[in-house]
Formats: sequence, C-alpha cells, structure tokens
Amino acid sequence: MRQILFQTGKKTFTEAFQMLQQAYGEDCLSRTQYHKWYQRFKSGRTSIEDDPKSGRPSTSMDDDHVEKVLAVIGQNRHLTVREVA
Repeated sequence: MRQILFQTGKKTFTEAFQMLQQAYGEDCLSRTQYHKWYQRFKSGRTSIEDDPKSGRPSTSMDDDHVEKVLAVIGQNRHLTVREVA
C-alpha cells in the first residue's frame, strides 16, 4: 500500500484507488479514507504514520495506575467509579 500511496503524483485518484483495490481486495481502505491519504501525499506528505495528537497525553492507563485501581476494587467491589477515582 505504501508504494501505491507514494505513486499518487503519477496516477489519477481513480487509477491509484483501482490499484489499491486490486492489491488488497476486500481489505482495501474505503474510497473516502484513500482519498484523504491521496490528497495528503499529493500535497507532499512522505510519512504514513499518524500525526502527533495535540493536548495533554493520557497518563491514566499506564500499568501502575491499572494495578492500583485493581487493588482498590479487589478490596471492596461495591465502590462506585467516583469513589475509585
């Protein structure tokens, strides 16, 4: 898929999407999703990785927090979500 995405400057959107469909069949991106990627690469993008997210990173799902929450719930299964927080 990466090679097809990088060749967008050489093909029309329809030609490139047809190549993607032939290569991936039912596992192909939707036409809408491919169009978004096609436009990004046509405008000069070179990476297929997602852009960094803005805002504060999530810290509540690390292993340390999960262990602490499980320990609290293990001691008293009748706690509400607010009481655990």
